[in-house]
Amino acid sequence: MGFFALSIVANLSTDNLMKGFVSAGLGLLIATIGMDPITGSIRLTFGYRPMISGVSFISALTGLFAVCEVFSKLEKIYKDKAVGNIISISGKMISLKTLRENTFNIVRSSVIGILVGLTPATGGSTSAWIAYNEARRASKNKESFGKGNVEGVIAPEAANNALTGGTLVPTLTLGIPGDAATAVILGAFMIHGLSPGPGLFNNHPQVVTGIYSMLILANIFMLIFGLIGGRVFSKVLKIPADILMPLILVICLVGAYASNLSIFNMQVAFVLGVLAYVLKKADFPVPPILLGIILGPIVESNFRRAITISHGSFSIFLRPICLTFLLIALFAFLFPIITKQYSKYKERGSGRTT
Repeated sequence: MGFFALSIVANLSTDNLMKGFVSAGLGLLIATIGMDPITGSIRLTFGYRPMISGVSFISALTGLFAVCEVFSKLEKIYKDKAVGNIISISGKMISLKTLRENTFNIVRSSVIGILVGLTPATGGSTSAWIAYNEARRASKNKESFGKGNVEGVIAPEAANNALTGGTLVPTLTLGIPGDAATAVILGAFMIHGLSPGPGLFNNHPQVVTGIYSMLILANIFMLIFGLIGGRVFSKVLKIPADILMPLILVICLVGAYASNLSIFNMQVAFVLGVLAYVLKKADFPVPPILLGIILGPIVESNFRRAITISHGSFSIFLRPICLTFLLIALFAFLFPIITKQYSKYKERGSGRTT
């Protein structure tokens, strides 16, 4: 599953596949910082003790996207040599027509979110990127993705929302948290002396019913607050950018600190923000870095555990289920490359005909 998720790097980097590989490799390298998941040995910390715990996902996410975007906006303001423009917000909600046109997109993305949620420790970011990638692949306006295309907004949000229900399945039935949120829920179960698994459904059915009921109510209230508060929240964008961006930077760094009450997390967010900004200037895609950081520990620990169990034999990966996923990953990796080359071939052919 980890290799399958990594295969979408090819789709996230169709403009320059080699740069996409470099970014993903950098993410995988960052993921190896800290304690070895199998032997417990310390690696790539350069003697700096806070790095033993590795790079926090929250810090990486904050730095690679939020802090990087702040630097990009500030650069634009500096180049224009003017105060940031005040953005006009209409406050209009999404139309029913747009929802109808994106029905298949919503259903497809929701299914992706559920399936990813069923895979323990994969996380919401993975489902969001996979859904975004599939929406971009199926769209007739691929060039507009990343520039405000509503399909690219709907897909990751639908997948991220559907993920919640999926992550509860391995958490409640097997005691394996699907993401950070369900890990907190699992900890709450332990505090109250509840053991997730089949016994939870037999001995404490009221707890399971309560979780399902609150999940439904939470979604209803989120919809209500979103519809009511959407117009109010959007007014934040009316603040001039040269004032808003430094405030956002401070909030981002405070958020990185609050995730683990660690100054090191703030430093990581800032450094990764600068790194992402430099890479964007060189046309290196940033999403593959985050993908590598998320999937690196999952792929490494399970790969090494499998090799240990099989006494160093790679034949374990030739079993039907595993081989099927590997072949699907290979297809998902090669498909965008083949289609891109085929499109170039057709363009050359049409040019010759003309």
